[in-house]
Amino acid sequence: MGLPSWKTTPLMSLPRELRLEIWEWTLTDPSTPHLTLNISRAQNHAYKPISPGGAPTPRVATSLHPSRNHPIGLPLLRTNHLIYEEALPLLYRSVTFAPEDHQGIFPLWLASLSPFARSLIRSVKLRVPQQIYDTDFFGDPAVPLFHWAVTCAQVAKLSDGLRRVEVEGLRIESEGLGRKVRRSVVFPLCKIKARKVFGGEDDSSVGVWWRDAERELQGEMEVRRKQAEVRAVAEAEEGARRGGGSQEDGGEKALQESARGGNERHRSVARREVLETYPETTERSIDRDLSRMPGIKVFERELAEHTLSMVHHCTGDSTVHAGTEALEDWDVISPPRSRPPSYTSRRQSSDSWSDAASTIAEAQDWFKDDDGEDGGQTDSKSFLWI
Repeated sequence: MGLPSWKTTPLMSLPRELRLEIWEWTLTDPSTPHLTLNISRAQNHAYKPISPGGAPTPRVATSLHPSRNHPIGLPLLRTNHLIYEEALPLLYRSVTFAPEDHQGIFPLWLASLSPFARSLIRSVKLRVPQQIYDTDFFGDPAVPLFHWAVTCAQVAKLSDGLRRVEVEGLRIESEGLGRKVRRSVVFPLCKIKARKVFGGEDDSSVGVWWRDAERELQGEMEVRRKQAEVRAVAEAEEGARRGGGSQEDGGEKALQESARGGNERHRSVARREVLETYPETTERSIDRDLSRMPGIKVFERELAEHTLSMVHHCTGDSTVHAGTEALEDWDVISPPRSRPPSYTSRRQSSDSWSDAASTIAEAQDWFKDDDGEDGGQTDSKSFLWI
C-alpha cells in the first residue's frame, strides 16, 4: 500500500525541523511574541429566542491582546492531522489564557477544546474578583468566591501541561480581611501545582505570605486526614463490638492490624470483615429482641389453644393432627387494601382478640353480627380485608 497523497507533497517531504520553522512563522508574530487570550462572556442580543429551560445558553467571546500585525494562519491547522499535531504546540506556547468571567465561562471554553489542545496550555492568568474586598454592609462575596473556587479547580485539572499561573488583584489587607482572603482566595490557588507569579512579577513579601498560607493549608489537610482515620477506626470498633464472639475477635485482630499499619489497605480489610459478619450478627440480634417483645408469649399460647380448639370443633376427632388442616379456618390479617362493599357493615365480635401482638383473626367469628347470627358469606377460606 502506497503512502497517502498528502505525504508525498514537496512541503511534507521537507525535514521536520524545516516544517516546524514554517509553522512558527505562519502562526506567530515576532513583533508580539507573547499574546494574552481574554476569555469572557459574549453580550446577549436585545432580541433573542428563549430556550426551553427559560435561560439562554451563555456564549464565549475571546480576544487577543496586544493586537498582531498580521492574522494568525489558523487555516493551516485544518490541512491535515500531522500539521495539526506539529503546529498547534507552537501556537499555544506563546499564548497566556486569561478567563475574565468566572461564572462558568472558562469550563465552557475548555469543553470546546480537544484533549490534545487542553494538554498544550502552558500559561494561565487569573484575576481575583474585587467583590471580595467590598466591606459594604450590603456586599455579599459568597457568589464570586464560589465561582473563583470553581475556576481554580478547572485550572488545577490542567496540571499535566501547565507551567505558570499569573495572579492579579491579590491584596494583603488588615488581619481580619487577610484571614478571609487567605482562606477564600489563596486556598483554592494552592490546589494548582504550577508556579505562581503575583502581579506579573515575584514579590518577596507576597512570597512569604504565600508560603505561610501553604503551610496552614497543609496543616489543615493533615488534621482532616487524621480525623478520617480516627472515624474509620471507630467504625471498625463499633462493627466488631456488634459482632460478638469469634466475629469480635476477628474484627479486633483486623482493627489492630489497621492501627499498626495506618494505611488504607488495612482499614479496608477491617471494614470488609465487619461487613461480612454483620448480617449474621444482626439476625441473632433480631431473634433476641423478638423474644423480648411484650405479648409474644401470650400470642404463642393463644395460638396453640385456638388451633387445638378449631381442630376439635371442625372434625370432632381428637386424633386429627394440628397441621395445615386446622389452620384452614384462619386467615392472615394483611395490611389494609380496598374493603369490599359487602364487608363494610360487618364488625368483629366481642370474642375477637385484642392483644397487640396477635396477627390472625378467626374467620367464623369475624362474619357474625352482634346477635350471633351468620352475616352471610361464612366461607372460612375467605380473605379478610381490614
